[in-house]
Amino acid sequence: MQLSIKRATPGDLDVVLSLYYSFYKELRERQGLPLRGIDEYRGDVEGYLKRDAIFVALIGGEPVGFTRVSERDGSHWVEELYVIPKYRGRGIGRRLVRAAEDYVRGKDLALYVMVLPQDRPAIEFWLHVGYNILNTVELV
Repeated sequence: MQLSIKRATPGDLDVVLSLYYSFYKELRERQGLPLRGIDEYRGDVEGYLKRDAIFVALIGGEPVGFTRVSERDGSHWVEELYVIPKYRGRGIGRRLVRAAEDYVRGKDLALYVMVLPQDRPAIEFWLHVGYNILNTVELV
């Protein structure tokens, strides 16, 4: 498995848009919420590529996952982390997290992630890669 991680540029719009749509499709299905058409996410992704750091995981040149890091209120946040289901369990998510950490490391800011309390697989993943639960909020 030849895995590489690269920082996305505006020229990677279609690749990132496809991964982003796959992420939201899976998320919305789990939440039982409707999904917008892929083109309705295009403007969002264009904005993210301009202002945030997006890292894409590639296996043999094929995009298999991504993460997006934004800066808000003096901290960096992992906004999304996604690996195509058939590639999960191979350390790709961990490598994307490390790319985000490397990006933030030189900026002297903390890196945070927000996970819904009911998303146990995500919580387990973040604990597995060395993160701690700082706070929990009950959403009603």
